[in-house]
Amino acid sequence: MNRDSSGFDAESVKGIVDHMNEDHADALQLYVKAFTSIDPDTIDDLHMTDIDTDGICLTYKMGAEKAQTRITFEQTIGKSLKNETGARGALVTMVKLARQ
Repeated sequence: MNRDSSGFDAESVKGIVDHMNEDHADALQLYVKAFTSIDPDTIDDLHMTDIDTDGICLTYKMGAEKAQTRITFEQTIGKSLKNETGARGALVTMVKLARQ
């Protein structure tokens, strides 16, 4: 398995990103609302674009402008991940925290 410096292989990143975008758009909205200063009601076309051991990247449109934000695991679950096996648990924990 070929790994880059993020600790995640490209296939795993693609699988996680595709799954989150296809099945968990509601979770992405919750992440934005809970862990950024962005008002989720002012954005469109929200998508996860990347995940690594330190966090996730999201892109969105605000009006005609495209923008991105990064949410780190340090700010949400209090630690970076050691590898992609912890990604699911981290994302689920983030949803639980965001719902509180």
